Amino acid sequence: MEDKIRWCRSGLRFNRRWLDKEGLFGAITEGWGSDTNPRPGNFVDKIVTCRHAISRWRKAQMPYGRETIEDLKSKLAAAQADDASSVEELAALTWQLREAYRDEEVYWFQKICCRLMRFGDHNTSYFHAQTKQRRAKNRIVGLHDDN
Repeated sequence: MEDKIRWCRSGLRFNRRWLDKEGLFGAITEGWGSDTNPRPGNFVDKIVTCRHAISRWRKAQMPYGRETIEDLKSKLAAAQADDASSVEELAALTWQLREAYRDEEVYWFQKICCRLMRFGDHNTSYFHAQTKQRRAKNRIVGLHDDN
């Protein structure tokens, strides 16, 4: 009989995009300072509660990625086509789109782990392919023994 591989939820991976978001440091302080543990002062328990607080904060944040960028691009195009749109509204949408692009760039910079990105090449299909190749190479499909 073949043993089934048990998959478990992976741990929290820090994302550099979070550093610029409002509320992260408050969530860390909340998680570190909470006294819900039966053994106050235990370092491992503090890390676990901090991780849970960051996870709750992250789920409350606006999602980012390609969908957000496409949504902002369509909103900006609609606002530019509308004569009733104010300059402030256009500037706000442009700023939000710029921030979404910057977040995407930070995400891929962290994900790639490639020195070439430091030398001028940025968010291109080559780097996306590098990331996918690295992920496929590092993936552990299963463990086998001699039997």
